[in-house]
Amino acid sequence: MADMGGDQKKLVELTRRESQFNLGVVLMTTGRAGLAVPIFLKLVAEFPGEARYLSLLVHCQHSAGDHAASLVSLEQWEQLAPGNAEAAMLRVVSLVAIGNDADAALAMKTLLLHHGSAPDKARPIADLLALLGQWQASSEYAARAVEHDPNAPEPRLSAARAALELGHYEQCAEFCMDATERDMAIPEAHHLLGAALAWGGELEHAAQSLQIALKFAPKNRESLAFAAEVERARGNATAAAELHARLAECPVHEADSSGPTQLNRHSIRHAQAWNERGRS
Repeated sequence: MADMGGDQKKLVELTRRESQFNLGVVLMTTGRAGLAVPIFLKLVAEFPGEARYLSLLVHCQHSAGDHAASLVSLEQWEQLAPGNAEAAMLRVVSLVAIGNDADAALAMKTLLLHHGSAPDKARPIADLLALLGQWQASSEYAARAVEHDPNAPEPRLSAARAALELGHYEQCAEFCMDATERDMAIPEAHHLLGAALAWGGELEHAAQSLQIALKFAPKNRESLAFAAEVERARGNATAAAELHARLAECPVHEADSSGPTQLNRHSIRHAQAWNERGRS
């Protein structure tokens, strides 16, 4: 490079930087976020004023499970991009992930203050409120999301989650069926429908919905466990045993990521909660 002119050196450096950036993006978007972290750490160190590098570093650290580090990087990102909605949302998620619900609730209040009225933020806000167990508020924001994007299934899933937790089983079922009309192949919609039907006492239809959920996400531990308990309650010991056997053969790290694995910390959607319904 010693023989290169200044412009050519800049071009080579830009090419190197963008190649590293693109490699990091590929790793991040193909489930290898942990491998992308060192790449973005180096880019941030070299170019601390580039908000895009910081934002991707935060995402990768969070995806890799290093939530404490993601919070440190978030501080830098928010200094470069104050009031950024995405950063504010990731702060809530990261605080919940490390078990700091009190600070997460405060971060949620700040998020709502600055971005709560934005129609396009209604669905992610509904999901964050669900993560905090604030189901009534989640339901209200989910309703806004449905109104904002009436053709998408995702807002209806947010609404269905909240309806289930609030004990509005028929409403949950309606949201789930609306979601499947828009996209049949959503495992969570069928799981939530099965859970709502089970809580409503319609065990035969609950079993059918949970089997459909497992058709689309056969290794999802949550659906396997709930389906097994429903079959046990129906008196189908053989079917329940088969489902428990499948569950035993499905280690946690092999659970199907497309299934209903999110927003569960305060949820009654689990088989255990339904199984213990008469003991409280």
